[in-house]
Amino acid sequence: VAAADRRLQLSAKAQALSQDWQELRGKADTQQGKLMSQLNKAVVRAATSLSSLNSRQLAQALDPKALCFYDAGEFPGCSGLVALTLDDAPCRGETSMLCEIKELLQKFDARATFFLCTDSVPGHEDALVDLIRAGSEMANHGCSDQPYGGLTESEFGAVFHRAENVCEVLRAKARGEELPELPELPESDVPEPAVQAAAAATAATAPLVEATNEAADAADAAVTADLPAEASSAASASSALSPLPGADASEASDASEGDPTVKRNWALGLSGLASGLARSPQRKAVEAEVPAVIPQSPYRWFRAPHADLSPNMQKVLSQNGFTNVLCDSFANDTQILDSSFIAETLLSLVDPRGGSIIVIHTPEPGFREHNFEALEILLQGLAERQLRAVTVH
Repeated sequence: VAAADRRLQLSAKAQALSQDWQELRGKADTQQGKLMSQLNKAVVRAATSLSSLNSRQLAQALDPKALCFYDAGEFPGCSGLVALTLDDAPCRGETSMLCEIKELLQKFDARATFFLCTDSVPGHEDALVDLIRAGSEMANHGCSDQPYGGLTESEFGAVFHRAENVCEVLRAKARGEELPELPELPESDVPEPAVQAAAAATAATAPLVEATNEAADAADAAVTADLPAEASSAASASSALSPLPGADASEASDASEGDPTVKRNWALGLSGLASGLARSPQRKAVEAEVPAVIPQSPYRWFRAPHADLSPNMQKVLSQNGFTNVLCDSFANDTQILDSSFIAETLLSLVDPRGGSIIVIHTPEPGFREHNFEALEILLQGLAERQLRAVTVH
């Protein structure tokens, strides 16, 4: 009996210790999230405060062939309009906020382009079809939220077509048409997750990655030397700590170990944003206007996850008549938790004439949920500026 009592006491203590550990870990994770949010806010604030910044130059430096904005001066029909895009739709799990987003868009007479991670579409088809019927559009963001830059042309082609097939089915349902006959993709053509494929390509891309990293480090050093003390230290820390958009901090940390394809996307970290924005005017100080990219017609959109578009990916897009869509207004909302800051940053980057392309990541219960409030503040701010959100199309 005494031994049994002893075992019960030890079991109770073990459970209490386990509970205390979970609480401490939760508090630590919360503090880490707040720290990363503050860190990224400091760098964004510093980057957007430099008077010579031009976010359109940075966007086109990432991909000169991408559609990053519509020039309202060249295309007067864009005056008073901005394109609102939501990434990583519909959500990661079973519960989405698509109905709430639809109601919010209707409140402001707004539309949006939803870039879909199509492996997450099953179970959310009806809500996505309702959004299309309400005036929004669906576009291709790949099968899942991961970089595809390390894939071969045929491997990416399989991912691209599989994702586009899902989008086509949704569009057909919204039109009330019979489902289109779509080509079957052989299982052998559908690659394993792109991260694995990219890792396999590391040896071949190592020289290019190393050269890019050296250029990134040099740019970061040049920019942080001229930034205010708070932002300079934040930018330096951010280059090592800031996860890529769309990735959890823990996932990004694990993924970055020994994987040069992660560091290749340095321009999407906030230190990269600061250095990229400041570097462009230094390279072309006289250049005030950035020529707009005219998309191919008929208009078909793709957005490369993490803005990682390789030559192989571009070949597939060109062969199929698709345009990669980036933006000129982005606030790193995957890492910053302050809804007001996100919305105000986006509004500060929008061209007051119209034509800007805004990116915000799709909120869902318990994940990026702060973006729903940011979206509402953004739409209210656009209305106050006599701007209306529409689709990219």
